[in-house]
Amino acid sequence: MNACNYKKAVKDYRKVINLKLDKNISLNFWNFSQALFNLNKKSKAIAAIENSQ
Repeated sequence: MNACNYKKAVKDYRKVINLKLDKNISLNFWNFSQALFNLNKKSKAIAAIENSQ
């Protein structure tokens, strides 16, 4: 394997890693916002119950 091929291989590998990272980060962010949304819904529901008592 010569230096040129090696550099290209490293570049491609980094691309794959970055793609995986981006995917995971966006997925985690989406899960996080869903969790916040659910938490918000729950706290609103709890507040409504407490206010009605």
